[in-house]
Amino acid sequence: MKTIGTKLLICCMALFLTLGVLAGCNDTSTPAGTLQATLSAMKDGNFKQLSKLTGEDFEQGSWEGIPMQDMQRMFRAMFGNISVNVQEKESDGEHAVVTITGETGDLSSVMKDVGEETMSNFLKWCEDNNDRLLDITSEEMRQKMLPMLVEAFENHKGNMTKKPVDVEIKMNKDSDGKWIVASESADDMASVVFGTDGIPSIESLLGNLT
Repeated sequence: MKTIGTKLLICCMALFLTLGVLAGCNDTSTPAGTLQATLSAMKDGNFKQLSKLTGEDFEQGSWEGIPMQDMQRMFRAMFGNISVNVQEKESDGEHAVVTITGETGDLSSVMKDVGEETMSNFLKWCEDNNDRLLDITSEEMRQKMLPMLVEAFENHKGNMTKKPVDVEIKMNKDSDGKWIVASESADDMASVVFGTDGIPSIESLLGNLT
């Protein structure tokens, strides 16, 4: 179970880190447009948009064997509570400060329940297939467990603790003229994306997802 949960969260953490190398497609000339577009794409599980924004291939057939449609459902469940407004506060053309206000969901607030529901459903499946457990491969178990994990996230999306967002994010232009999030604003961006104070570790998000 931890293997699946870890792979999913690593994918999400990897996407978060790409916030530092964005190439906004709604309005590449503004830092606020870049962040607003990316957060909206994460919330909607819009992988076509995310591919354009980050330059990464989010429309590949699967991530680590996880079907794209399941990852899209996962993104909508994990980040669907992000409801923010991004506004430019100041900019000199090379450096900028944007404000992000609104609310987001605290991902860690549902991880325990997600883990318990997933394991409960998986154990029931094991009981129903007890006569062939010795013949079931680890990959088959993984493929059975993944939809249960996605469904559990969807079931608990509405139970996620809402946290207010009111942060200022520093951004700079890179050598290609694209707006990027300054490294000193990484923790504040994490509070928007994950609802946590600072960038969370995989272990802290997994909680009881074992």
